[in-house]
Amino acid sequence: MPDIPLFPLGTVLFPGTLLPLHIFEPRYRLLVQRSLERKAPFGVVLIRSGKEVGGHAEPHAVGTEARIVGLSPIADGRSYIVARGERRFAIESVVTDAEPYLVGRVRYLDEQDGPDAAARVAEALDALGAYLLGVVAVTDGSHGERSLSDELKDAAPPDVAYHIAAALSV
Repeated sequence: MPDIPLFPLGTVLFPGTLLPLHIFEPRYRLLVQRSLERKAPFGVVLIRSGKEVGGHAEPHAVGTEARIVGLSPIADGRSYIVARGERRFAIESVVTDAEPYLVGRVRYLDEQDGPDAAARVAEALDALGAYLLGVVAVTDGSHGERSLSDELKDAAPPDVAYHIAAALSV
């Protein structure tokens, strides 16, 4: 089981989706620096208890491996990054004293489709398309040639679920 640095947040990163982050705490500056130097992933985990800033937060048991795909450094040492979710993991144990940030020993999770996944994907994409059209209708009324539901019509069921959850911020 691999050990990866953990970044507890008040939000969820799903596989295949992007998460912009403002990196300002020294411990997470170090995490990002090491991730970039080693071309290594880190884990994004939803906070179960505690806060994002300050002491160690207690993470939920499942998170998503992330890779940095965008970086905008700021002169004072802070930075803005964009992380892409890759695959889900379960935390087997957490080490709090090896680094200034949490480190988790993780087990990667296999994605499994249910027996009626294809039918449910079609229903979910129809519902997502209707929802997004409703959002567009109450905003500026314009929309592009392709919608998110069109882009996901040939995606695997877990990927569709992750993108829908991210679009709905659940």
